Amino acid sequence: MEKWEKSKPIASAVEKIAKECEEAGCTAWTITKVVKEISGEENASEKALRKKTLDLLTALDPQAAQVYASFQRMMVRTSRQTIAHFDRGNIIRSLLKETNVTRGVAEKIGHEVENKIKDLEISYISTALIREMVNVKLLEYGHENIRGQYARIGIPVYDIKRKLTRSPQESKGVLGEYNLLRVIPRKFGEMHLRSEIFIACIEDFSTKPVALHHKFEPKESLNETIFSNLKRMVILERLVSWPINAESANIALLPFCKKRGLTKSTELFLKAFESVFPKKTDVERYLGIGLFVPDRFSDGIERNLVANSVGSFIKETETLNRINTRLGIATDTKYKVKLLSGNKVGRITLVNCLEKELVSLNGIAADNNLCGMFGVNLAKAALAGKEQDFFNKTGENLKALKELAQLKKNILSKRDYLKKEGIDAKGMLDCVGLYGLMGSAQKITQGSEKDAMQFAEKTVSFISKELGEGFIVAELLNRQGIKRFEAENKRAVNPLGAREFLLKSDSIQKKMQIKALAENKKAASSQLERGIKLVEM
Repeated sequence: MEKWEKSKPIASAVEKIAKECEEAGCTAWTITKVVKEISGEENASEKALRKKTLDLLTALDPQAAQVYASFQRMMVRTSRQTIAHFDRGNIIRSLLKETNVTRGVAEKIGHEVENKIKDLEISYISTALIREMVNVKLLEYGHENIRGQYARIGIPVYDIKRKLTRSPQESKGVLGEYNLLRVIPRKFGEMHLRSEIFIACIEDFSTKPVALHHKFEPKESLNETIFSNLKRMVILERLVSWPINAESANIALLPFCKKRGLTKSTELFLKAFESVFPKKTDVERYLGIGLFVPDRFSDGIERNLVANSVGSFIKETETLNRINTRLGIATDTKYKVKLLSGNKVGRITLVNCLEKELVSLNGIAADNNLCGMFGVNLAKAALAGKEQDFFNKTGENLKALKELAQLKKNILSKRDYLKKEGIDAKGMLDCVGLYGLMGSAQKITQGSEKDAMQFAEKTVSFISKELGEGFIVAELLNRQGIKRFEAENKRAVNPLGAREFLLKSDSIQKKMQIKALAENKKAASSQLERGIKLVEM
């Protein structure tokens, strides 16, 4: 039997696979046969080469194929909240980058750690555990000083759990790992890591609701009204994942304003607002003002000043732009849009309160706070290409999100620091953002735009029914979620660019929040009349 020659000049991927076959117990003849077959696949990816290798081994040596298959199931949960195939090269590279160890020692440790992981026969391992195993090997070889360079500074899980009963403040990275390790059921954590679903602000899953708003209330004077409400916002901001939002800020100021004083009071408020929230945030904050006076306010407010007060805020949008804050202008009738000064106004969002009072929670219209924000990857579910498979997978994903939403509420409802501030997680809403709705419809139907639209309508109806009450269905606009899904799908279907097309469907816009863009007041009024919840201008 001819012995496989390791010195044979083959591609690095093929060489790696050959070594794995050897470790799986293959004979030299089998390895030679495999190498000969896969070396001809010049344009194949490493994933495709491994699949072909497994097929070959299944026919040539079933027992070795079983061992080889277990190697391919070795996956790593990375610190970036992704799942990747185990590669001992990453151990070697990190040792050389972070320590003074020699390449020979790094390669020896990488090889031994890989063998140990294979012996353990586990399907998933975290980068943190791999680092611990490497540190043990460093100590075994007498490299205590190197181990100090490579050590991971952390905190025991028990200590984190104990701390979180008193306060939500902890390192985001630490909390993200803690939630994936101890709080979120493993099967759901893996769905998040595989980008089938998305859990927004996963580091805050067991400590904070996603989005809150503060209702402004008038006090004894203008100054007290401004600073007592801002103080309350600061307190709430520490207990929420996204920037805290405001509601009816202009209405609360009106009892202390006359027509000539609107500009000065607005300027005073916005200077105080910017000094309290000076940083530009990743997620847009909404400063809610109104074109009408909500019922909770007294009758002493001069209603003829309401539109003028909104105008005074619009004039100051440049200040708000600096800190990534958008005006959310609530209106209870489409006709009041005409009261806005000028035909075009910049960087505002109209909040549709024609049927009931809503606020904008960082870009989601709701009548209550949001406990959880999730995403579902319709684009990935559509890759199967069959309608029934798509709905089966989507239904499985939605079931997971419902359980996660309930779990988060149950945990947060027991947090004393939230109870102390009157925050009731169980009474909050949850939001599920859809990614790739139109693209998945086109992928499944392979037909006309009409066919795709009908399938999209069917999908939204299915999702709304599966989720039931307590959930807002919207388009996924979370940048982190979109980035994760795009990386997973590798743009297999087109997830974006379909907003205006979807807005044509009355059926979809009644069940799903899609932001409409309006160039002028007339267009904005038309969208409000159709029932669109948020209209950007």
